Amino acid sequence: MSAKLDRMKQLIDDLGNASGVTIPGLDSDSVINNLASKNPQLQDAINQAPTEAEKKAILDRYKNELRSYVNEQIAIIKITYAAVKDGTKQIAETVTALLAQTVLPPGIGPVTPNPAFILLEGKQKSNILKGSLSVLVNAYRQLLQAALNIQFELPDVVLSVGDSLSAAQRALNTIPV
Repeated sequence: MSAKLDRMKQLIDDLGNASGVTIPGLDSDSVINNLASKNPQLQDAINQAPTEAEKKAILDRYKNELRSYVNEQIAIIKITYAAVKDGTKQIAETVTALLAQTVLPPGIGPVTPNPAFILLEGKQKSNILKGSLSVLVNAYRQLLQAALNIQFELPDVVLSVGDSLSAAQRALNTIPV
């Protein structure tokens, strides 16, 4: 592998670790050991190896072959989780504000806002939010797929972000614009 490709892989690992997100059990050694234990062909090969040294060599080769891929999937999970978690909080707050703005009657004062303008503005904001929410949902789906790729069971705190995205979608669809 070239030095540039090695650098790119290192950046993936560094960015995943730099996200500041910690997810219990999501480290390459734990994930690789879990994958090894669930691989029947690997277990057969290890069981058929005549010596402990050959068994260890088979297992070590398997782990080394998977390490780069597992690290990539872990980086995807960590980076995506950090972004989606923050984005979901912002979307939820904005949907709530937009819902209040479109449902509550305009204030009474010297100049009463035009109801058509309020509806058009609400429609524009709703469309922008739907686009942003769609991006977050797609990113979250990639996070889920990365976890499935390495057979990692995400903790409830990560899964709850999906519930929040779903709730934001439902709330956005109730806005009368």
